Amino acid sequence: MIKKDKQEVIDLLLENFQHDREFETEDFYYWIKEIYRYSGDEVNREEFQAVKDYAIKHGTLPFIKINDKIADIRLVKAIRESKKESGREVSTSRRINLYNKNTDTGTYCRQIIIRYSKKYHNLDVYDFEIEVRAPASKPISRVLVMTKKQKIFSVNDKNYVLIGGRRWLSLKNWSGFSNRSPKFITEKVVKKLMSLMLGSANLIDEFNDIKSINISNSSARKAKSIDEAIQNECGAKPAKIIKRALSNDVNEIISLYRLIDPNQVHNLTNFIKRNHDKLNKLLNSDSYSHRKSNSLLFFYYLSKDNRLINKSDIAHDYIRMSEQEGLKINLNISSARTIKNRHDEISRAIVERNKDKSRLRVSKDYPRISKAPGMEIELIRSAERLNLESKILNHCVHSYKSSVNSGSCAIYSLLFEGERYTLEVKSNKIETPKGEEKPEVKIELSVNQLRGKYNCNPPLGMEKYFKELCDENQFKIPRGRVVFEPKNLENKKSEQENKIEEVKQVGEGILSVLIHNTMTTDRELPF
Repeated sequence: MIKKDKQEVIDLLLENFQHDREFETEDFYYWIKEIYRYSGDEVNREEFQAVKDYAIKHGTLPFIKINDKIADIRLVKAIRESKKESGREVSTSRRINLYNKNTDTGTYCRQIIIRYSKKYHNLDVYDFEIEVRAPASKPISRVLVMTKKQKIFSVNDKNYVLIGGRRWLSLKNWSGFSNRSPKFITEKVVKKLMSLMLGSANLIDEFNDIKSINISNSSARKAKSIDEAIQNECGAKPAKIIKRALSNDVNEIISLYRLIDPNQVHNLTNFIKRNHDKLNKLLNSDSYSHRKSNSLLFFYYLSKDNRLINKSDIAHDYIRMSEQEGLKINLNISSARTIKNRHDEISRAIVERNKDKSRLRVSKDYPRISKAPGMEIELIRSAERLNLESKILNHCVHSYKSSVNSGSCAIYSLLFEGERYTLEVKSNKIETPKGEEKPEVKIELSVNQLRGKYNCNPPLGMEKYFKELCDENQFKIPRGRVVFEPKNLENKKSEQENKIEEVKQVGEGILSVLIHNTMTTDRELPF
């Protein structure tokens, strides 16, 4: 007998089929067959078998489209031949167009098989295609093509769910599994499979929508509630005030606790207590693009040394790289210089061991520029070149590989007066209303940062040429994203530096300054 839980999965899958359901007598209990489609028309199983046999025997399809009329004489002949050879009862009443002149494929079939193996006590789901090519100009030995069977998922005798034949279904990948699977694997089916994977733990009902959750299956199986699962994953019970600050987002809470030392959590909780309302406004601001957990840490460090407002990219990169490397950050740091030094140490260590030579998937939205007035430009298109750019300029652009591959940004290397600078350009999708029709989606490119060696700002002499480059390629330059400086600043402080010193005296009051956007520097907020 099929186990009760596996029977429930099969029943859920069967709910999505309104087509024929047939029983196998040998190894499998169920065989689910989708409709066969020939140029948009439906064909039953017997008709398909007759056409397949004819195509293999004669090297062509049994009939074609002539002057927008269907000639089915050869189809009837094929079915009769098949009936004589096998003795099958086959209907010949249906008239169907098998040939689509717009494609090279004459016939196409997709089959879904759900099976339960008695021998291995295992439930498998397969999805495979059968294709019969368009009529050949001359007889050939075989025109039928069957693709390799693909196992979508299987459930073994321990109720562990294996997806794609390669990895276990987990809370971290169940959203992706749902999105990539055929339509008959609904959200309800995925939730049932996930509950089988977790055994007695029933955490799935606590989530309204399927999404990836950064909790391992081992942590989830030991838990009776989502709070207990989070505690298992974090290695400590998250403070309530931190959970509220992060809007009880599971992934944000786990990401934060992976970064901080449990013995230093009180530093962060005290900071939140003193600035609860201000932080709530900043963290929930639509204009702020960073993750809440990383933003909270940035504001914490900013309250220690307000000079970080002009080095926000370095601070965020330090937090992000620490997370990628599995390193803990020190909440006792109170200096912008220390954060920069830690940032540089991690960056150098990654660059030295990085041997990646893969090609970057740069989106076509970004222009391929090679030259501009006064400078040479290179669009970085490989991980090796990205790593070299980091090595030359001693910054962490190497860590932007995933952002480039996802299409959210592109990295350019600029050569100006013998000095090299790195430009990051981001893309944003903007929907423009178009009357009663669907809104038109437009891609807007904007400059996110331009940095030289050791993350220095570009020289004042470059400003004119850079603006020409941006105008020519329609790059927007948000205010404060790029700061041009005079080359010689050794003997006297610029007006901007004096203003930075004024900001440094604000302390935690800078959170109020951020909310009201009344910075005493000329630079706009970095979000």
